[in-house]
Amino acid sequence: EFMDGIVTRVKEQANVYASQVLGYDTSNDDYEFVIKTSWSARAKPGGQCNRHYHGMSLITGILYLNVDEINKSNKVMFHTPYNNNTFVRLPISNWNENNCQVYSIMPEPKKLILFPSNIDHSTEENTTNENLYASVFAFSVKGVLGKGSHSEMFFS
Repeated sequence: EFMDGIVTRVKEQANVYASQVLGYDTSNDDYEFVIKTSWSARAKPGGQCNRHYHGMSLITGILYLNVDEINKSNKVMFHTPYNNNTFVRLPISNWNENNCQVYSIMPEPKKLILFPSNIDHSTEENTTNENLYASVFAFSVKGVLGKGSHSEMFFS
């Protein structure tokens, strides 16, 4: 029952993120966002997660479960794509998540981080003496995309 409440809340937030941040049409009854896979992640002391992406989903969510308020560690790092234009680098007067090479988010207890699954990401080393735990969710769509068009696609 406890986990059902968490999953429901994560799904709600993913729908808000999909529509308000990514601009997806979440009001269409022909398809819905669903959790395709989920797993538990443990970062042991000294552990980290190498750079990767989730190619078979649209949105990834990380819910931090037990981050110590004082010894926060194991930031999630979002990386500029490998094929980013590096020929010309103009001076930056105001660094932000849209113009940096790596953008990080500090984990916080019960914090949910949502992002497009195709973005390369990793984590920093866990510098605490404790295991850090998170639940990870990969969202995809279920239903019909392009209904009535020449290119209908069915997802289950």
